[in-house]
Amino acid sequence: MKILKRDRLFLLLLMICLSHPVMAEWTLNQDSSQINFISVKKNTVGEVHALAGLSGGVDDNGEVSITINLNSVETQIPVRNERLKKLFFETDIYPVATAVTTLDLTEINALIPGQLMTQELTINLQLHGVQAALPVSVQVSALSDHALWVTLTEPVVLNIEDYALSDGLKTLMALAKLPSISTVVPVTAGLLFEIK
Repeated sequence: MKILKRDRLFLLLLMICLSHPVMAEWTLNQDSSQINFISVKKNTVGEVHALAGLSGGVDDNGEVSITINLNSVETQIPVRNERLKKLFFETDIYPVATAVTTLDLTEINALIPGQLMTQELTINLQLHGVQAALPVSVQVSALSDHALWVTLTEPVVLNIEDYALSDGLKTLMALAKLPSISTVVPVTAGLLFEIK
């Protein structure tokens, strides 16, 4: 009888552990995640660009760490891609940017598939050798017990002057013979996290 009770207790604990995603790490799905940013040239021409070289995840404490491979920048124009890598981001020196924040996993763990919620966060962004704290609002959607979709509820507006990128921008303007490129860059993100 004691053995039966012990086995039932073990089985109950095992089921509890398996039913709670917070007890496992969430991994970023690189193929389904992307960061987009918008550039505006000549004061009137806006273009959307992508950074798809993302990796990272969420640990058991809710700490989110994302590494952004700046060599993955895609503007749909190969020569512009190369100029952004070499002259703007200077990927020979700064190949990646990183974003770190903390999610409230207690709230997220309570979501059932189909539900969504918002959280106010502070992201510590390291870009081009400069680190800055950015307030953001994210929407978290539970796609299943093992998949979360996280998006920004509104674009984050970066000023490139805050990240020592002004000289690179001036070089790009000169090469492209443009009178202006905005120093203010709206950024959006769609991130899929999964438990494998």
